[in-house]
Amino acid sequence: MKNQYDIIDAYLDGRLSQSDKDQLAKWLKSDAENIRTFIRIAHVHQMLRRALLARTVLKSSMNKPLRSTRNPGTVIRMRLASGTKTGKKATFKAGTSWWALAASFAIVAVGLWFWNQKEKTGIAVDTVPVSIAFLAEKQGNVTVERGGKLYTIDNGTPLYAGDSVRTENGGRAVVSYPDSTKVEIKTASSIILNPAPAEQKFGKKVQIVDGTVSANVAKQPEGFPMLFQTFNARAIVLGTKLEIDVLSGRSKLKVEEGQIRLERLADKASVLVSTGEQAIVVSTDSVPLVATKISGDAGDGITGLAARYPGDVGIERDPSVIFAENFESGDFSRWDDKDGNPSPDNQIVTDPKLVHGGRNAAQFSAKPGKNVLVDLTKWFDRGENQVYARWYCRFAEDYEPGENPIAGGCLAGVREKGMVNISKSKPNGIDYFIAQLIADPMGLHQPGNLLLRSYHLDISKDLNGEFYKVYPSESETHIERGRWYCLELMVKVNTPDLADGEQAFWVNGMLKLKRSGIRWQTSEQLKINYFWLMLYATGQQTNRIWFDDIVVSTRYIGPMKAP
Repeated sequence: MKNQYDIIDAYLDGRLSQSDKDQLAKWLKSDAENIRTFIRIAHVHQMLRRALLARTVLKSSMNKPLRSTRNPGTVIRMRLASGTKTGKKATFKAGTSWWALAASFAIVAVGLWFWNQKEKTGIAVDTVPVSIAFLAEKQGNVTVERGGKLYTIDNGTPLYAGDSVRTENGGRAVVSYPDSTKVEIKTASSIILNPAPAEQKFGKKVQIVDGTVSANVAKQPEGFPMLFQTFNARAIVLGTKLEIDVLSGRSKLKVEEGQIRLERLADKASVLVSTGEQAIVVSTDSVPLVATKISGDAGDGITGLAARYPGDVGIERDPSVIFAENFESGDFSRWDDKDGNPSPDNQIVTDPKLVHGGRNAAQFSAKPGKNVLVDLTKWFDRGENQVYARWYCRFAEDYEPGENPIAGGCLAGVREKGMVNISKSKPNGIDYFIAQLIADPMGLHQPGNLLLRSYHLDISKDLNGEFYKVYPSESETHIERGRWYCLELMVKVNTPDLADGEQAFWVNGMLKLKRSGIRWQTSEQLKINYFWLMLYATGQQTNRIWFDDIVVSTRYIGPMKAP
């Protein structure tokens, strides 16, 4: 029978026979310590292979050998010319592969260095923290909490068991493992890598503290699946593409490819989620745990924020909400208009026929005349890179605003407060951008069809001398007079100098249009900081629109849930 270390050596070289595989499997199952030994040796193999290919990792490890505040998760115990617990030596066999001899010398070098540290300091050092992954990509500010201290990290930074990695607003990070598994940490999200306590039946482990995480998981070793865990659920992964979204009160899993066993921690109930399916876990066991097909509506399959707040009650306190207005205060004091929103242009109405929810709604009245504008604007002190705005609106039964009306809402990024009516100048990347969701009659009867009208870098001047581009919906979006509609607009800012910005809109929870490849700006300083409701008309009569139940958030909102 072969020595188990010779078998591990052959396994790592990819030259293991079937009988050797059976012997290795039996040895691993016989003792938990054998599993740990195998993992340690595998980590040495991975680190040295990367070191010899890149010729940098070993030097980095020698320069920064220990962090005294670290509590190493997976470790390598250095015993020069000494046996293991079983009394047998772990050796590299000459001729097994081109790097084996170099690996032996590297282990001796690292071991001698640590022996020297012991002689100098009197501290017995027999463990070396081993990185389990590294930061492959980052955008914006990305930090790691390690040993109670917070560090800003860059691409290539090694990551260790117990590290807490966080992206700030507008940030993004990709953590890469040696087997090519990649975990993407979306904006304003945080994870912990291999948090304690370790679980022997799992390999990699990611604790999702908050926010959204997606992953492309390489095929994992048999018996060692990857684990993603939230506060109330865990997903056991053998190899797949997935996304997990954590909000207060629920965890949501979407599977793009493969199969995942999703388990609710409270009662251990589980469900198998397959390609194209999703499942939501809430903390109570009274809600059944089921997998459903991902649909193309309701935020592209994402449960809306409003679904958690029936009647929108309490939605303003959700951490993702920037602004919420139901006009129940009876005034416009929370808005930022320079004209003070004078009556009767802007009014609070209480007629139940003109109110969507609660007791009040806002009425916009454009008097007869040319180029009459009635509006409400809201400034966000802290700009955002991705914003959703939802509102309810109703057009009057006699709505006839004349030529080239603008009726709806918009999200904008402006350099200075008040810089909104500047559409006669082309955006230069640092001054402004605007995305409008409006009703346009386009020669049809009023109010017309919904469309996006956007002001960004890749536009040209129209016949009226304005710089914008129209994005019609791909499906029917005709708006009728005298009915309430739930409209939602999303804008995602691009990476400076890259065309990766987005915009989208929904009608009554149905996704009607989504466009990507947009260049909104060229500076990270220009973010989404304005929300604007408007009625612009040139009519021979007074035209009216009612607005109600407005929510602006960094997450998809969706239609209001019935109380």
